[in-house]
Amino acid sequence: MARKYAQQFLSALIIPIAMFKPRPKPLGSRMNYNLTLLGAGMFLYLISTGVYTSKYMYAQHVYSWTTAQPKPPPAGTSPSPENIAAEMKFDKQLARASLAVDGLADALVALTPTSSQPTFIALSCLSSFTSGGNPALHSLGAVCLHACGFSSEVGALFGGMAVLSAIAHTISPSIYAMTYASTVAYFPKMIFVLATGLLSSAVLLLGGIKSRPEDVVTLETSRTTLIADEDDDDATIGVDA
Repeated sequence: MARKYAQQFLSALIIPIAMFKPRPKPLGSRMNYNLTLLGAGMFLYLISTGVYTSKYMYAQHVYSWTTAQPKPPPAGTSPSPENIAAEMKFDKQLARASLAVDGLADALVALTPTSSQPTFIALSCLSSFTSGGNPALHSLGAVCLHACGFSSEVGALFGGMAVLSAIAHTISPSIYAMTYASTVAYFPKMIFVLATGLLSSAVLLLGGIKSRPEDVVTLETSRTTLIADEDDDDATIGVDA
């Protein structure tokens, strides 16, 4: 009985993540990896957000902050392939810019001297300008799914994103806590180096998302693919006969 429940739990956990699997391109044998890259980039980004808890531990250790001192504030007509590609490009650029600025702030914290507390506060405040990253990733995911011709599965996609978020927020505090505990004696800024690496990797993964109009699946493309498949089936039946 326990094994059955464990299998059901794992199945419920894995099925939503399967939304990020590569999708076949119409009229071709190549695969579309946009959602896969998006999922990987989003997962790294979500893990990187765990740095905020350790950031305050770092500030308390380096600058002797106490709880009394202020802390930094943490359906209408179908669009054309060109419009969908433009939306995808905008969301991708916004998400990459947000993650890049967040990573830049962490990198500068790691590079600046620990004696400059105002600089640390200013760079921490800089992260507040990256709040558009998570919404942009969700919007990009929906547009990528629409561009693949699977608009009806957007609910399942957001479910998969929620599972990724839950997993990331479960493991990221442990990752940063262990990193900080292991390096605080000789290099307490290691947590910022780790966050910078994760965010840089996420930006690179998002850069691999293709936003070309010719890759967008429209209603006409779907019909053409369906007709082509039917013709292939008819030809196969004719040969067999």
